[in-house]
Amino acid sequence: MATVLIADDDVLMRAILRDALKRAGHEVREAATGLDALKEAEEAPPDCVVLDVMMPTASGIEVCREIRRTAPDTRIVIVSGRAGDADRRAGMDAGADLYVTKPFDPGRVAQLVGRLCRSRSARA
Repeated sequence: MATVLIADDDVLMRAILRDALKRAGHEVREAATGLDALKEAEEAPPDCVVLDVMMPTASGIEVCREIRRTAPDTRIVIVSGRAGDADRRAGMDAGADLYVTKPFDPGRVAQLVGRLCRSRSARA
C-alpha cells in the first residue's frame, strides 16, 4: 500500500481518483491547489503524487519541479486535459514519471501508481 497525494482543483476528479486509488489499497490525501499540494508533500511526504496541471496558486508543472527537487524519490503522475506534445514534454521535463491525458480510466491510473510505487520500493 502506498500513500498517494491527489492534487487537483476539480472536486469530482479528486473523488474519482480517490475512489479508484482506495479500491486499489492505497492511502489517499488530497489538495485543491498547487500550494496546498506542496505543503502536504512537505509535511508528510507521499510515495506518489497524482497531479493536475491547471491548478490555482501554483501550476502542476511548478509543483512537479519543486517536489522533484525536494523529494527526488517521490513518484509523480501528471493527469491533464492538455494533450499536446509540448504539454507532455513540459510535464516530463519537470520530472513527472508519467503523463496521462484526460479522459482516462481511473482504475488504470491506480494500476500505474501501484506499479510506480513497487518499482520505487524495489530500488530502495
